[in-house]
Amino acid sequence: MLRPDHKKANGKRRSPPPEAYDACEGKSAGDEAQFEDRRGETLTGSCEEDNGKLVLRPQRSGPPA
Repeated sequence: MLRPDHKKANGKRRSPPPEAYDACEGKSAGDEAQFEDRRGETLTGSCEEDNGKLVLRPQRSGPPA
């Protein structure tokens, strides 16, 4: 699930970055993958189908308790 900050000012969802698609190249839906985002953080998640292409959906941890 995308975080609320993944929306543009007009309320539409931004497309995943190219690295999210590249991370799932050669993988199957449900496979684990990872990529480094533009801030240099490594995002890990699972590959899911999005409009006929596999894309990494990062695992997000919840807010601190």
